[in-house]
Amino acid sequence: MGIINIFEKLFAKVLIKIIFLSLILVLLSQTIIYYQPYNLKLSLVDRLEGEPIRLAEIQQAGNVDLAGQNITLKVLNTNIKSLPEAKILLNDMEIGDFSNMQFSFLAKKGDLITIDASRYSLDLRIHIIPSEEMKIKDGIINVKKGEKAVIAIEN
Repeated sequence: MGIINIFEKLFAKVLIKIIFLSLILVLLSQTIIYYQPYNLKLSLVDRLEGEPIRLAEIQQAGNVDLAGQNITLKVLNTNIKSLPEAKILLNDMEIGDFSNMQFSFLAKKGDLITIDASRYSLDLRIHIIPSEEMKIKDGIINVKKGEKAVIAIEN
């Protein structure tokens, strides 16, 4: 029992010293970062503050094209709760689905909206709710099971 007691006391002393040294290092590093000349050299984020982002993958929020008009597509089938595999394409690019039974987006004159319900074996009734300036032929369209429907925007 004597040797175990010695190791416990030695371990406790070493542990206390490690905790105390860690606390000192944290306080020291926080103090160094607090002063302006040092934090610019130590922190990448502070060095980049105020610099414009120049990456091709990132677009500024101001570059959003708001020339289009809002369209909402709403599924009228009442016996269905969600259609995540029914895709909505705008000019052959997927922009959404009917997970929430409706989807809103911006579209312009000449755009083609495709509703791809080819993965489902049921007929869908979809209500097209355009903004007032937009001209679309049918207000409600039927998409036959396993098929796609294409809507052209004329304005």
